[in-house]
Amino acid sequence: MAIKYKVVKRAEPGVKGGGTIKYHAAATGRKVAKTRDLARMISERCTARPGDVKLVLSELADLVPQLLSEGISVQLDELGILSVTLEVELKDTPEEVNESTIKSLRVQFRADTYLKQKVGLSKFKRVKG
Repeated sequence: MAIKYKVVKRAEPGVKGGGTIKYHAAATGRKVAKTRDLARMISERCTARPGDVKLVLSELADLVPQLLSEGISVQLDELGILSVTLEVELKDTPEEVNESTIKSLRVQFRADTYLKQKVGLSKFKRVKG
């Protein structure tokens, strides 16, 4: 299967009136594989039943936020690492830094080299936009 893309028109950012129009490829036609779909696909590759796989995936979905909330990063072998990052206000002295200087919390995913390599082998197919 190939990653589908379409051609998208873009104006130059920051140029009044749009400047010179440029074109680029944009991934399109994305579908979503839900937990039930993943459970079925995984069970077809091993001896576990779809219900058992779904139970494990459901527990993983409950456990990951708990671990991240405790400041623990989660490494899923050959997939990547989930961790928490903070968007913060800069202050002049250490004494000025407190909870109120934290603007937001984000969950970051850093893909494993294995995942990057496997996805990097993808083919591409142009579709009408």
